[in-house]
Amino acid sequence: MGFTKTTSSSGSKRRYKSAAMADMNMLPMIDVMLVLLVLFMVAAPLLNHAVKINLPIASNAPMPADSQPIAIAIQADGQISMNQQPYTLDTLKPALQALASSTATVQVYADKVVPYGVVAQVMSSIGAAGLTQLRFATMP
Repeated sequence: MGFTKTTSSSGSKRRYKSAAMADMNMLPMIDVMLVLLVLFMVAAPLLNHAVKINLPIASNAPMPADSQPIAIAIQADGQISMNQQPYTLDTLKPALQALASSTATVQVYADKVVPYGVVAQVMSSIGAAGLTQLRFATMP
């Protein structure tokens, strides 16, 4: 609410009287509304930022009995073993190349606390050995 000064014409002295204005100051409210409008214009595209991916459908069909997969286990402490024989990341690739065939399947058993970087390095060794069929073992 603002005040205006009015003059009184009685006497030689000028007196100022303060009278309340009935008008509301709209500028602060307009400033707030413009800031909110800009905020919502910037935030609106971010609210619907979902990545749409068509995930493959996995069947729970068991592996054929005639194929014996190559089992690679990664323990919680980072030890790697292939078919129950211990290996390091450096010796894993040559051992996989020796076992590689066009129809060989690799089954990876990784503990859930193993860092993704270790699993990615094992997957890289599997791919470098020429093996293309890779499965991850999970709990039902």
